[in-house]
Amino acid sequence: MLKALYSYDNVRIIKKNINSKDDLNKYDKVVISAGSRGSENLIKMFNHSLVKFEKALCALNVSKNIYPKGVSVKSDDGDFVFTDKGISGPLAFKISSLNAYSSFPFELSIKLFDENKLFELVKKYPKKAIGTLVSFLIPKSLAKILVKDFYKNSCEISKECLFKLSFLNLKIISKAQFGEIVNAGGVELSELDKNCKSRIVDNLWFCGEILNIDGFCGGFNLQNCWSSSYIVANDLVSSIISINS
Repeated sequence: MLKALYSYDNVRIIKKNINSKDDLNKYDKVVISAGSRGSENLIKMFNHSLVKFEKALCALNVSKNIYPKGVSVKSDDGDFVFTDKGISGPLAFKISSLNAYSSFPFELSIKLFDENKLFELVKKYPKKAIGTLVSFLIPKSLAKILVKDFYKNSCEISKECLFKLSFLNLKIISKAQFGEIVNAGGVELSELDKNCKSRIVDNLWFCGEILNIDGFCGGFNLQNCWSSSYIVANDLVSSIISINS
């Protein structure tokens, strides 16, 4: 169901319901700002193209989740935290956004730290356990899982193996079922003008998450909602003034 903006009684705005495309003719101006959930039919109702909604900025589930739940990692690729089913946090959100339309499963390799830092530690402490040195760079609970020969002298580990320890390789099997911050997809932007006004239907605007816009953080997506609604409101008011003048 859609709320319509009906004017003009000294530019008084009254909220009404729209249940079908035919109802649009009853109103002077219509703004659709319905988010993404359940908006597919609204977009199609007005003959606009829909870029399929898919979860973005969400946690990711991994195969064989043997990792320490609740442990946070500051990797070279970004920060993330292990969950009971996989990973979450800024890096996971970015990856989920970039792979909003990817097929599952897919392989993910996270650069945990600069391997040169580990090389320097081995050079400085050749008799220390390799697990201890890796624990200087990542949480010890994670190091115990990744380093098979945890207590072996670091000088006995080949440079190739040291390099491999700087990566965390995961098999991503799905997105988390709930908790997405935003959905990718929405109204095809080429069908709107610079004021988010429809090029297909007169006196129709779209704003907010229903637009095919999504970014790498929640703040960007909030800003999209605020900015697009501001643009639409200005254009809507301008169109009313031009008619009444």
